Amino acid sequence: IDRLNLELISAVKIFKQQSEIELSKYKQNAMGSLISGIAQEMKANLFSVSGSIELTNLLLKDANSNVNQEEVKKLNEFYINSKEKLTSIDKVLTSLIRQSTADSDYVLDGNDVYEIINLILKNNFKEHSINFESNISLRPNSYIKGNINDIIFLICEVINKIIEQSVANDNIEFSITEDESNWLFEISSNNISKLQSSFIYLIKTVITSINDATLSIEESKILITLKKI
Repeated sequence: IDRLNLELISAVKIFKQQSEIELSKYKQNAMGSLISGIAQEMKANLFSVSGSIELTNLLLKDANSNVNQEEVKKLNEFYINSKEKLTSIDKVLTSLIRQSTADSDYVLDGNDVYEIINLILKNNFKEHSINFESNISLRPNSYIKGNINDIIFLICEVINKIIEQSVANDNIEFSITEDESNWLFEISSNNISKLQSSFIYLIKTVITSINDATLSIEESKILITLKKI
């Protein structure tokens, strides 16, 4: 019995080490592909910002003449649009930085989570002509705290795999809700059943490594819960 106990302890340690290695590899691969998507979107956003700056420059050169209200309005719209794009970029970069430093004090509201996920996946949605719908129903001033960065990247990886199994005009729905004890992240798609069993095993392994998180999978729905802290 003592020998059996030692064998079991040894097996558990080996399994835990293998899970940690698998998680590390997963994160590296996921981060690489996601950063590629982020870089493409950032490039497009910065090109738009560059256009706004050029327009501002042209108007400033013409400052001595009478600038009509239409031009002023157009300049203001460019400014607002550019500011929103830069804010989105800042949120994604902040999330990446927090992810790498494991900042436990990092909090996000539901809209921030959606914006980050949408920005990361935007190019894939466009490329495959996938319809992405979201529903965020949280209490006022409700901020998600905990291992939210791990959850974000896991959600993105799952949605990417669903996109690979989808065809043009398929729908993917994503919702963020809450109950008294948990944050609830739900992904719905008719193509979830097409996901490979090896990938399902992988995300189940990954979710077990995230503190206070659980995962349930149905034919057309994946639900990730994160316990409130």
